[in-house]
Amino acid sequence: MKSTKLAKRPSSLGAATQNADPTPLLWHLVHLSDRILFISGVSAATVPLSYYLFCYYYRQTGKATCRQRNSDLIIILGSIFILMYLVNGALHYLARRRAQRANQ
Repeated sequence: MKSTKLAKRPSSLGAATQNADPTPLLWHLVHLSDRILFISGVSAATVPLSYYLFCYYYRQTGKATCRQRNSDLIIILGSIFILMYLVNGALHYLARRRAQRANQ
C-alpha cells in the first residue's frame, strides 16, 4: 500500500502569500462571491413568494398592499443579484487573467 501525504494548508493569509499561487486572496474573493451570488439568487426567487403568502394569508392584509410591498422586495433582491453577477464575473476574469500571467 502506498502512503499518501496530505498537502499542508496555510494557517493564515500571511502564510498563504508565500505559496506558489500568486493571488490566493483573489481566489478567496471569487469563492466568496460565488456563494453570495448563489444565496442572492435563491433568496430572490423564494423570499418574495413567501413574503406575499405571509402578508396575504397570515396577516390578512389587502392584495394591493401585499403586491406593492412585494414588488419593492423583488426590485431590491433583483438589484442585489444583478450586482453580484457583475462582481462575480469581474472577479473570475481577474483571477483567470492573473493565473495566466503567472504561468507565462
